[in-house]
Amino acid sequence: MEALCHMLVSEDVLKVADITVHYFDANGKEATEQMKSTEWKKTWTTTKLPAKVGVWAQITPKNVGGSENYQLKAVATAAYIFHTADGKEWADGNTDGNPQAEAETVNVSNIAQWCSNAPEVRFEVDNQGLCIYSGGNNAFCEWVMNLFGYALSLCYI
Repeated sequence: MEALCHMLVSEDVLKVADITVHYFDANGKEATEQMKSTEWKKTWTTTKLPAKVGVWAQITPKNVGGSENYQLKAVATAAYIFHTADGKEWADGNTDGNPQAEAETVNVSNIAQWCSNAPEVRFEVDNQGLCIYSGGNNAFCEWVMNLFGYALSLCYI
């Protein structure tokens, strides 16, 4: 099984907050990385099932003054590709938000509140390679496959 994790934020988020990305690694243990750009991606593979897949953000507001408005958006997505012993593949996944959605306008006075609603997506793949909690969304699947460079046909197996 190959896991695909992705975090996307608008440029303004980096201006007003520090972001720590949390995710499950190939051993199912929580790992963290600082997010320094608007996009973060991670893939890993495992042969051990069940497996955990997940990505979530810890968004900590910076001390920003003034009365400005910011265009804020944060989206977490995760998916997996399961490779069977006979060479077949299928993809599945889940998403916390729509990567194509517009950023929302947030006043500086509401940044801390916005940061407290950080996106997350977590699910488990069982011993048969089936997702215990999944979105089942073909448009999302196509977006993830494009993002990581896989064939769109994996979304329709």
